[in-house]
Amino acid sequence: MHCVAKMLGIQVQFRGWASSCLLLAIGALVLMPSACERRDCEEERRHCEGSTLVSCVSPCADVGCHRTWEYEQCAHACVESEDGWPFCALSSVPDPDCVAPESCGPDGPIACLYGYRTREGEKCAAGTQCVSAEERTFCAVSGAPDPRCADITTNEATCFGKELVRCALGFAVEDLNCSEACVSGVGCALSDAPDPRCAVSYPEFAYCDDDTTLVSCVRGYQVEREACSCLEQGQIVGRAYCG
Repeated sequence: MHCVAKMLGIQVQFRGWASSCLLLAIGALVLMPSACERRDCEEERRHCEGSTLVSCVSPCADVGCHRTWEYEQCAHACVESEDGWPFCALSSVPDPDCVAPESCGPDGPIACLYGYRTREGEKCAAGTQCVSAEERTFCAVSGAPDPRCADITTNEATCFGKELVRCALGFAVEDLNCSEACVSGVGCALSDAPDPRCAVSYPEFAYCDDDTTLVSCVRGYQVEREACSCLEQGQIVGRAYCG
């Protein structure tokens, strides 16, 4: 068999079946597009295929790259949104608790989109509940604002005698009675007098007291003493620990 071909502007002659097979193989490689040149889709759009989210994306930033389909397997469900922009959700059924992008579920804050739950938040600890304020959700000790938090804009510990209160948007998120002393900005402490050995530039600090007790400090005050074989890590300040 006599075969003549012209590839890339160069005329090439081949004789025999083996040569023509080689020609076809080379031609296939020349004509085969790279992964970056595949043109599977034309515009940025998405759709659901069962629980799979299919998106038309640009796979690279090189000149000549074209959009291709990208497949994301949703853990639970793929939902077609009202604006035609599908997304992964925790269920294919709308959640009645989703009244806002940040909402309260039975166990704590949840994230929502178009009425579907998309993410679970932290679970509220025992004795607290989920509340909403200023388009935010968080766990608080009561569903009603706390009068003690009315003028408090920081989340730092605030003391009312021995009562420790931390506030967020007018709600108390922590409320407890300190056994020894309460220091604003610190929390519960072992004394309302600062400890000279805690007076360092680090907010949190620890040191060994006679190698038998680990002392933990916060902002210059002792907050905990633990009986143990106390060790200090070389000369690194504040790196004491129980051995």
